[in-house]
Amino acid sequence: MTSPSSFYTQFLTSIDGWHLLAGTDVEVGLTPAPAATAVYANTGLRAAIESLEANFLSVANWLGGPWFWPAATAFARAHPPQDGRLFLYGDGFPEFLASLEHAQLARYTSDLAWVDWMCMRAHAAGDHLPLTATRLATLPPEVLPG
Repeated sequence: MTSPSSFYTQFLTSIDGWHLLAGTDVEVGLTPAPAATAVYANTGLRAAIESLEANFLSVANWLGGPWFWPAATAFARAHPPQDGRLFLYGDGFPEFLASLEHAQLARYTSDLAWVDWMCMRAHAAGDHLPLTATRLATLPPEVLPG
């Protein structure tokens, strides 16, 4: 029987390029992943890609699946999620799109990705009461930059 920590290490190893997600050094030369991980091996990667598609919906719709999915896969493999909540996954995706070889297409795509990202960040921002003109006038000058 495989120990829990060994199973976990083998599971992470079976997810291509995602061993950094664990924050541990994956042992080199592990035996092939047990059959129990076969069902789950791509679940994390797939979730990250689908999260990028949901968070950058304008980009995904504009580019279409045949171009968006390979780009999202490359980004997800290079930048695994650091948080299990994928609602705000994709920080750095606009820059990643700008770095792609299709310079002109990437420029517009990156700009569109920034719009999607800022909309997502605004949607997830905490609720704060707006600063009224009366309240602004009562603030001392030294706190205005903050």
